[in-house]
Amino acid sequence: MEQRIKYNPKDYVDYLEESMTLFAEAMQGGDVFLMEHAWRRMYNDTKQAMKECCLPKTVLRCFSVMTS
Repeated sequence: MEQRIKYNPKDYVDYLEESMTLFAEAMQGGDVFLMEHAWRRMYNDTKQAMKECCLPKTVLRCFSVMTS
């Protein structure tokens, strides 16, 4: 059974902030595995959120800066 996630843009902004903090902490600690895990999760969740709804422009700008 496929689970369908509905993204709430407000919740997503909070989630993205937490994920970016986790990524930064992993980077400072030199934990490559955790960095990769956090990055893949952020990327895949952002991609899915973009499919399901319109995210706030600030989130899209933030993510585009991170990936460039």
